[in-house]
Amino acid sequence: MAVRPILIYGDTRLHQKAEPVTSINSDTQELIDDMFEALYNSHGVGLAATQLGINKSILIIDLHNKEDNKEENPDEQLKFALINVEIIDKKGSSVFEEGCLSVPGIYANVERPEEITIRYIDRNSESVKMQCSGLLARTILHEYDHLQGILFIQRLKPAIRKKLSSQLRKLTQGALL
Repeated sequence: MAVRPILIYGDTRLHQKAEPVTSINSDTQELIDDMFEALYNSHGVGLAATQLGINKSILIIDLHNKEDNKEENPDEQLKFALINVEIIDKKGSSVFEEGCLSVPGIYANVERPEEITIRYIDRNSESVKMQCSGLLARTILHEYDHLQGILFIQRLKPAIRKKLSSQLRKLTQGALL
């Protein structure tokens, strides 16, 4: 099976809000597997279905390759498929450099809540409520933004976006080819 391509900045589908998943069936399971394959092929830590042009409220995360997270939380579950995720609560604030598979080569500091409480459905159709912080919370928030049609560069201050404008223009031109 071919790895599904990840949409690049400039593709208007990245700004569409995802629709809720109404049934977790074999197609949903196949999409989740395809998402993990695309994630691993791109060496990322998270991916939203919208980044593959699929307008479904599904995001995946695998932090196994992040050494700093392994040392911080050695027993923590690090691989997730989150369906119809809802953010219930946010606390604190932290600034950390982010990048994005859909905005390759661009990195910038983004302010996000430090701790979140979420509710989602896992790939086994179980409802899960979870509190998390640090890299896991940041990654969930980044991917959740994708499901809302928001890219991390939209969270940057105008002066920073202006500095990145030529790089973003090149990405847009590449996405339109």
